Amino acid sequence: MSDAEEDEGNRYRRKANCQKLKGIFANPFVAAERGYIDEVIMPQGTRMRICRGLQMLRNKHVENPWKKHDNIPL
Repeated sequence: MSDAEEDEGNRYRRKANCQKLKGIFANPFVAAERGYIDEVIMPQGTRMRICRGLQMLRNKHVENPWKKHDNIPL
């Protein structure tokens, strides 16, 4: 087997391996299936989800407790 044929075979195997790994790791559905993310939002539903989230936060008011001690400059 010549070097050119060997390089071509390696290139083909590398490309096939890359496609296989992309299917496994670059897929949001696989991540959701494994529990890494809670939900996959499809592109057509993104605007609706953002609007709904902002509406929920419209009247939210956060009150932090007062500070007992302040940081003094050293």
